[in-house]
Amino acid sequence: MTMMDNSITDEYCSAVLAENYSVVAAAETALLKFDTRKPACILDRAEIAIDQAFSDTLNSIQVKDSKILTADDSGEVKEFSEAEFSPLKSLNAHSNLAIRAEYNPDTSNEIVSIGMDFTLNIWNSKKSESKPYLSIDVQKELNASRIGEAGQLCNPPFPLDFSFRPGYTNYYYLSLGDGSLLEVKKAKKSKTKHSLDLTSQNQVTYDKLVRAKFATSSHILTLAKDSLKVHQLASEEPFLDMQEIEDLQYEGSPNDMVIAGNQVFVAEESPIVKVFEFQ
Repeated sequence: MTMMDNSITDEYCSAVLAENYSVVAAAETALLKFDTRKPACILDRAEIAIDQAFSDTLNSIQVKDSKILTADDSGEVKEFSEAEFSPLKSLNAHSNLAIRAEYNPDTSNEIVSIGMDFTLNIWNSKKSESKPYLSIDVQKELNASRIGEAGQLCNPPFPLDFSFRPGYTNYYYLSLGDGSLLEVKKAKKSKTKHSLDLTSQNQVTYDKLVRAKFATSSHILTLAKDSLKVHQLASEEPFLDMQEIEDLQYEGSPNDMVIAGNQVFVAEESPIVKVFEFQ
């Protein structure tokens, strides 16, 4: 791996807090690490930077247990050590752009990824496998299952984001390009085999559903260009037979959101972060 010149020339697409007072950031095809105890370095120079590990733009990064997980436009999901950015794993995860990859916070051995090939893939992080041990084609399964009237023709159901529900290890919640929220459940078929099943769907908006994040195990916030809302999930399946309990009156061009307590921070395409409070 070739180390790059550590001066910064590209715009950042993502940044996350890591261990030992550091921040890991993605800028186009570069992965960078900053020491927050050295403010001068944050402005124009990284402590560690790599460039040639990525042939295409980075879309997401996550840091957990001294490891960095990335997803990029080539469709690859890669894992690095946080300390020196040495490569640990490379997954040819998707046939189109890899949008997001994360470690499942409720397990010690699961990597979840989504891509513009309509798939949700689950990998065993403890093994070096060429294929995911579970995969589902969202578009194909939605057409086959007809689990609800949700969905629209103008925007295809590309997975744009996914969330883990606290305390519900086998459930995955996907934000789709058709404006709907989709629940996928990992079901046990035998002692050694599992499958991914679509269980419920809810049409949240008629624009792209950019993000859906859990505030608690029973409350989820959904973010779109025309709305930011709080919903309460049903107490039993189908959980997405949910009730809207608060409309935060948002309208803008959102990129991402972060929930902290009863506040939600929305980062927009312009250099603006809007803050909302919810009950």
